[in-house]
Amino acid sequence: MSGPDEFKPRVLGLGHSSVSSVTEFVVVGKDQIEALTRMLGLFRDHRVRLVGLESQSLPGNAHFIITAYADMNSADCSLEAMLGVLRAVLAIESANGADLRGSRYDRFLFPVVALDASRLVIMSAESLAQVENYFATLPQETGTHALFETGRQTGLAVVRSIRRLHGKSTQKQMLAMAEDELRTSGWGIFTFDVSEMERGTVSVAVREPITMNILGAGESWMTYGLSSGLVEGIYGMAGYATGRHSFSEKTKQLRFKLVELTADQRIEGSGR
Repeated sequence: MSGPDEFKPRVLGLGHSSVSSVTEFVVVGKDQIEALTRMLGLFRDHRVRLVGLESQSLPGNAHFIITAYADMNSADCSLEAMLGVLRAVLAIESANGADLRGSRYDRFLFPVVALDASRLVIMSAESLAQVENYFATLPQETGTHALFETGRQTGLAVVRSIRRLHGKSTQKQMLAMAEDELRTSGWGIFTFDVSEMERGTVSVAVREPITMNILGAGESWMTYGLSSGLVEGIYGMAGYATGRHSFSEKTKQLRFKLVELTADQRIEGSGR
């Protein structure tokens, strides 16, 4: 299992939070190494200070995309001149740029996709926590239960996606892939203990859950439901969170248990 020091935050759209002004460059072409080497050389030659850099292949074709965030304040040329120089590089088919003043995010990248080109949607943990806080004030059937079911359906959908792509995987392998997806998508670093599943319980630990460092955020019924959907989709155990959870400030870890529902509970109590 990876330790806390092995994980570093992923920054999306560097914007201008670190310096007064940031310019975004987006370059597309077919020779990734050559373009990247020439681009960094040109930045150095024209005194463009690099703030951030991303380089990746585009899903479904032979092209690559490089996104560079740069400080042009000390550059010896304008943005348009720099773009002209970049476009003259044979390995580059197109180059665009824009000043990101007034925005925390990039201007040219859309949509967000995974490596298999499946589309993703990102929302802030603070916004999600506010949604949960609101629903928690409603009666259980329309409040925490609705949050749990939303999370459960999300978990089931994740498992269907994994099974579609990796149909011959074992249950243990599928659970590891699900944990990878939850970590990558920002839900937290999950660990599922299924050793007591035959007795009807699954223990879940989540390091850095979505409620971390958010004022007023306590437990997360969407997280409970998401975990339940994953376990149900992979192992077939339909479970519900007991509502008893613990959170350690020292380890930054949320712990809770999923308890298997009886057939009657599934029909009468869970809406399934």
